[in-house]
Amino acid sequence: MRTVTITKNVYKFGENKRVDKRIKLYFREHPSFFDYILEDRIETLKKLNDYISGNLDYSISHLGERGDYITITDYDKDSLKVLINLGTSCPLTGCCYDDDIIYYLKQFTMKSALQKYLEDSYADFESCFEYEYLQEMCDSNNYEFLEDGKIFN
Repeated sequence: MRTVTITKNVYKFGENKRVDKRIKLYFREHPSFFDYILEDRIETLKKLNDYISGNLDYSISHLGERGDYITITDYDKDSLKVLINLGTSCPLTGCCYDDDIIYYLKQFTMKSALQKYLEDSYADFESCFEYEYLQEMCDSNNYEFLEDGKIFN
């Protein structure tokens, strides 16, 4: 038997532009790091649906690659009017996505508002790959990376 020692270069995000590009690619190939965005958006939809006593149906992915959709049918229009006129910030879940959907419901039909909300979800996911966002996420989680962009354990 023999013992072999392997030396690897380990980087923080922002230390090497070439490695940073690989890190971005790694996160794109592993979108589950950003599932919390979808979970929060879906929770807002569920609370909206509960508030207006509707029938919610949805299929949402990070980039719409699965034929995504959101529908709420058979809802109480009076409850919807009350909700959009509350004047309270984040009244459904306490998350900013509440304000987004209420803003769209004030401006558009239910169908159009839900479509805008879905489009915002895609934009949120894309914003996760901006340099500042990745820097903050990697710093706050103390992530370190190998030269190929994979997280170093």
